[in-house]
Amino acid sequence: MNKKEKLIFWQQRMSRFFNHSGLYYLLIVAVILLLSTSVIFSFVEGVGFWDAMWWAIETTTTVGYGDIYPHTVLGRIVAVILMFLGIGIIGVLTSTITNWYRASKAHFEKLESIETEIKELREQLSEHEETKQLLQNLVSELRKNKNNDTKKDETD
Repeated sequence: MNKKEKLIFWQQRMSRFFNHSGLYYLLIVAVILLLSTSVIFSFVEGVGFWDAMWWAIETTTTVGYGDIYPHTVLGRIVAVILMFLGIGIIGVLTSTITNWYRASKAHFEKLESIETEIKELREQLSEHEETKQLLQNLVSELRKNKNNDTKKDETD
C-alpha cells in the first residue's frame, strides 16, 4: 500500500470506529461534562478556568493529585457528580474500545477463513480443469479413432 491508500484505510477505519461504536457521542458528552464542571468549579471555588479544567480531568480519570480540591459544599457536590459521571464515561470508553477491538479481530478471522475457502475452491477448480482437459483429450482421441475406423470401413 502506498501512503495515500494507507491514509484512506486508516481514515475509513477511524470513521467506522467513531461513528458505528457511538464513541463520537461519548466524546461530545465527555467534553461537555468537563467544560461545564470546569466553569462551575472555577466560579464556585474562585480558581482560574484552566486550573478548574485540570481539576476536572484529574477527577474524571480518578487520578486526584490533591493539588486542587473543592472547599465549598457546592464544589464538593460538583465533584461527586463529576466522579460518578467520569467513572461511567471512562468505563463506557474502555468497553467501547474493547468491543471494537474484538469485532475487528473477529472480522479479520472471518476474512482469513474466507481466504482459506477461496484457496480450497481454486484448488478444486484446478483439479476440475485438469479433468476437463483429460476428457477433451479423450474425446479428441475417440474422434480420431472413429474417423480412422470410418476410413478403414470405406477402404474395405
